[in-house]
Amino acid sequence: MSLPDNPNPTEEKPSISEPIRLPPAPRRRRSRRAILFPGDDERAALLNNMAQRAFPSLEFFIFSLLCGAVVGAGFLLDAQSLLLLGILMAPAMMPWIGLALATVTGSWRLFFLTLAGLLIGSLLVFVTGLVAGIAARIWMPLPLFQANIHTHLWWPNLVVLVVGAVLLVISFVRSEEKPILPSIMLSYELYLPLSAAGFCLGAGLQAVWPQGLAVYFIHFALASAVGIITFLVLRFRPLKAGGYLLGGTILLVALAAVVLLSGLGSLIINGPAPTATPTAIPLPSVTATPDAP
Repeated sequence: MSLPDNPNPTEEKPSISEPIRLPPAPRRRRSRRAILFPGDDERAALLNNMAQRAFPSLEFFIFSLLCGAVVGAGFLLDAQSLLLLGILMAPAMMPWIGLALATVTGSWRLFFLTLAGLLIGSLLVFVTGLVAGIAARIWMPLPLFQANIHTHLWWPNLVVLVVGAVLLVISFVRSEEKPILPSIMLSYELYLPLSAAGFCLGAGLQAVWPQGLAVYFIHFALASAVGIITFLVLRFRPLKAGGYLLGGTILLVALAAVVLLSGLGSLIINGPAPTATPTAIPLPSVTATPDAP
């Protein structure tokens, strides 16, 4: 009498052909952009998603360079159509939104990352304008009508800047699509005076280029203040109590920069000077004197 090979008929021998299951590998560490707002709640997830969308990408730098090159050619040829084409090629100003978002929520890390991205993009626009200005010396003297316009501060531009900043923040919060039109409005008011400043510096207009740079800083400070206030109106608040320090400091610095650079302080104290015709808003920090014959 032979015994069965398997004393327990209910148990089956493991099949040799079945693959051996290994324990799951540990998950990779989350991206830096995904942990800018730590936490597992719904609010932290929403802020991390917004931070990822606002993070500066390679596309932002490439299109900033292309935008600066076309705008610089527009100033060189004194062609407004090329200026508009260059602004249409400008990247979406998502890092600017990230900067305002970081200021409101108190994220120092996101603030410095987006600020660095904005500085690099602005530097690319300034340098390309500088190169175009150096090339303009070959054909001097040139009228440079467009460059002269965008190195002055104008009230209509400030209105467009404020409206564009508000619409950009609202569109970013309400939809995950890139807000193209508000971004173009903001790029127009930021990149054109910055490129004009670089162009005038390269062309040797020493009394004009600081004025264009001052216009850029005024526009940037005003747009940042408006963006921060818009986020606050939309009920964005810091995750921690210490986050109010960053938001309050940046907001005060932005408002102070607008008042000091634009001369609003002296305008409030001394009153407006009588003028016969509408003129550009004066910038007291820069005085352009005509060259001696």
